[in-house]
Amino acid sequence: MKTSIVITTNRSVAEWGEVLGDTTVAAAMLDRLLHRSVVIKLDGDSYRLRDQPRPHPKPAHRHHTNPTDATVGAAHGWGVQ
Repeated sequence: MKTSIVITTNRSVAEWGEVLGDTTVAAAMLDRLLHRSVVIKLDGDSYRLRDQPRPHPKPAHRHHTNPTDATVGAAHGWGVQ
């Protein structure tokens, strides 16, 4: 029997190792979760926050120094470099 699962997050795939505290575990989880998956990345302003004042500009994207973080998902084309 086939089933579906939906996972939502406000963190990029490259940040999962930091969030989970172990980049090796995060890479293994992502490898299994994203095999034969469809990834839909939404980008833009939140519809829920449309009536609130705009926050300060976001800081520049930080670069990961851990080589495992930088390569998680690269083989699958998740946009992670």
